Amino acid sequence: MRVPAPDKRFFRGQIRKFYARSGRHFKWRREADPYRVLITEILLKKTTAKKVETIYDRFFAEYSGWGDLMSAKPRDLRRDLRHLGLQKQRTKALGKLAQVLRIKHGNKVPSTYDGLVSLPGVGRYTANAVLCFAYGEPRPVVDVNVARVLQRFFGLPPTRDVNRDEPLWELAKQLLPKGHFKEHNFGIIDFAARICGAVRLKCVECGLAPRCAYFTTGHGANNKNS
Repeated sequence: MRVPAPDKRFFRGQIRKFYARSGRHFKWRREADPYRVLITEILLKKTTAKKVETIYDRFFAEYSGWGDLMSAKPRDLRRDLRHLGLQKQRTKALGKLAQVLRIKHGNKVPSTYDGLVSLPGVGRYTANAVLCFAYGEPRPVVDVNVARVLQRFFGLPPTRDVNRDEPLWELAKQLLPKGHFKEHNFGIIDFAARICGAVRLKCVECGLAPRCAYFTTGHGANNKNS
């Protein structure tokens, strides 16, 4: 779908205002080192940002580069990842990733989409996140939470597989501003977490509500959590 210019401006403007007022300011959002950005995105999978925040400084003090991950004893890495859950899977994934990067990429994180998605455990979302947050490319990042915001606002049906929903990714791309696209992406992520939740919605606090298809068609109009 093609988004009319007024709707783009409205959506971007409201997300920008929300992020300036209520955005979350995690340490990794000030980070542009590709190693840290990539590892953080992997740590954030299937857990909460708050849990990652509690181990962030300690983890990167212990594992400051790919060599540290390569030489780490699995039991030590599992211990350091225990707070996030799924520590066995995370340990295995990080070890395999470090090995591939050392052998095929000289311990350097690829700076192209194709190079990133060729890495074990790196999919569309993670590749775009690294390109945006580490390499400064204007790339959309769409997970199930971002998808929920876009689908509700634009009146789109839910999708089974966000990564393969090309129209949704194209929509997110259209909405990217020319500048401050990192903040824009962070803003939608935080908006999904704080305002447009999967169950708990705060519609009367939502700056998008006047033009939101979900709200204006009555789905969220009487939400008691708003």
